[in-house]
Amino acid sequence: MELLKNDYISPVLEPRGNFVVLDRCDLPVFAETMYDGFLNTVDYEGETLSETIAFIEQTKAGLYGDVFNDFSGLLADDGKYVSGIIITLFENEPLIASAFTRREYKHKGYGEYILRYAIGEIFKNTDYKIVTLYVTDNNPAISLYKKIGFVETE
Repeated sequence: MELLKNDYISPVLEPRGNFVVLDRCDLPVFAETMYDGFLNTVDYEGETLSETIAFIEQTKAGLYGDVFNDFSGLLADDGKYVSGIIITLFENEPLIASAFTRREYKHKGYGEYILRYAIGEIFKNTDYKIVTLYVTDNNPAISLYKKIGFVETE
């Protein structure tokens, strides 16, 4: 899926907590938040917490291109990390490599907030005109991505 800058309407976001950039996040905490967000979803393939840590380390090392640290991180609300995002530069375009929300905080607007926050920051602070993401078929998040303005691509 892709979102073009010219098609993105950046709403005024009501603060939903504090965004903590990836480099300032504790890796095990980041991984536990990610693991919880993917557990028992269509994207869950039986990974362990240790494998999730390894995936984050590989991503930070360039698996999907350089990580945009300023636009990747965790959203903290009331002292708890509730949602996260990793954005990389893949094939010369920002790629949402991962976006997740803890199970107990799903359907409360945190996922939409962190996506809109990160996308808005990319379009405001860089010259990139597109943000991409890959999503599995039958993923319930597709409706959220479309709501934000993403369109399906081949």
